[in-house]
Amino acid sequence: MADDASAVEPRNAGRPVAPAEDAVNDPNAATRLLWKQLSTPIDPIESGQALFGLSPVLIRQLVGAVLATCPEAENLLASMPLLVRSLAIATTSTPFRCQGEVRGPVLWSETLAARAGTPGATDVYVCSSASRAYDTVENRVLVAALDIIVKAARAADPVAHQAYDDQVLLRARDNGTRARHYLEHRALATVPRKRPDGRAITKTRAGNRRRTYEPALLMLDRGKHPITLNHLLAFTDRRTAWQHWVIMALSQRLRARGNPLPMYRSTPAGDLRAGRLVYRHPGIARFTGTPLHGILFERLLIDVPDPIDHPDLARAEFELGARSQGRVPVLVTSELDIDRVVNLALGTLG
Repeated sequence: MADDASAVEPRNAGRPVAPAEDAVNDPNAATRLLWKQLSTPIDPIESGQALFGLSPVLIRQLVGAVLATCPEAENLLASMPLLVRSLAIATTSTPFRCQGEVRGPVLWSETLAARAGTPGATDVYVCSSASRAYDTVENRVLVAALDIIVKAARAADPVAHQAYDDQVLLRARDNGTRARHYLEHRALATVPRKRPDGRAITKTRAGNRRRTYEPALLMLDRGKHPITLNHLLAFTDRRTAWQHWVIMALSQRLRARGNPLPMYRSTPAGDLRAGRLVYRHPGIARFTGTPLHGILFERLLIDVPDPIDHPDLARAEFELGARSQGRVPVLVTSELDIDRVVNLALGTLG
């Protein structure tokens, strides 16, 4: 795909043309290009709100369902029966008090302290006993990976089991139950459930047990990037695709005229920003209750007709003006309107 907005521009300038119909074999070409220009790291919840107008609840459920049923999660759970029989074990020494006998190496400083506290107890010994411990860096990595599945399944299952029969959500729920079962295993129950630091992950990846714990390492890596753009594209409608095309076309025109925009970034408020340009999806406007939505650039309010197919342009222009809140409303129906928008924004027209 060409890394330029012109790759998705309508060919038939001068009349309303949805980019979804003219993009070369990809109705979401502009959206894909916009996603590539997001500043990293990409927050899936903020980006899902800003680009697609999705509610945080829906995105969390989507992220949870994808994470709990991803190949990495399935592989880890399938590996667990063998993995729990091959856990890394550390040996620890625990002091314990003996009387009249010696069991293990004598800890003389502790022994003398114990005898001093008990007059006449000359047969008291404090010995060191070796015991197995499962709180190792490798097992912390494993527990953290299983905990990701548990939390993902919980996020994917916000409603009662009887309220839906979607197979993906049911699978997520089942995987969460299996992961929780393994976390309750007697060998892992005492291992802290917290994200391991980089040193622990590096040690596990470089250790002689790396193949055993590879499914857990892969699950941790997947947890950093739970969803991709393809997961969100299912929620893209034609109007959103055209708005994204307008944003990319504006960006390309401004760059050609020596006014490049910075990287796009999503905000907690649900906006998409790139310097002077702000995109507010109509879905976010419904959540926040503000009538001001569309593409805000300088003193302009830019938008596309709604509906896209066979729009009533006079009505679309009236509705855009009614919610412009003092901004200059500009309705984009073709490629020619992009140049008009840039001219207005840069002040080269009246």
